[in-house]
Amino acid sequence: MGAVQRVLVTLIANAVALAVAAALFDGIRVGEADAVQQIVTLLLVGGVLGIVNAIVTPIVRLLSLPLIVLTRVVPQDADLPPELRAKLPPDFPWDAIETVWQELQAELAALVPGARQVIATESGHYIQVEQPELVIEAVRQVVEAVRDPDTWATPAASPSPAA
Repeated sequence: MGAVQRVLVTLIANAVALAVAAALFDGIRVGEADAVQQIVTLLLVGGVLGIVNAIVTPIVRLLSLPLIVLTRVVPQDADLPPELRAKLPPDFPWDAIETVWQELQAELAALVPGARQVIATESGHYIQVEQPELVIEAVRQVVEAVRDPDTWATPAASPSPAA
């Protein structure tokens, strides 16, 4: 079925569903106009529902994908080359940055239902270099879950590192 045919079928199906709902439930009204105006109203509302569905469906699909957030523990300033660290003020708020970073990582994992947060206890920014086995395992789990969604059980989140 071509794109235009799909749009027309969706439009008509939505309009018919609205007409059935209006006929079955007292609280749903199409309007008091004549039959032609009611059909036009049903088609317009069906079109709006189709547009909303076209926007919402990809978002739902994205949010239903498996997600693993790998979170470093080694402070960010430990990865900073000394020549760059020397350019920062001595009272640069590393502790505050670390606290906010860890909170944001947890929030990122919480954005997607069923997401997992894995704490890379021995890594700074370069988890893929410092603990490549974590990255490989995360990729393996996500690929497996995409292929077979039943493999994606939501385990308890791993403990957060001490601040």
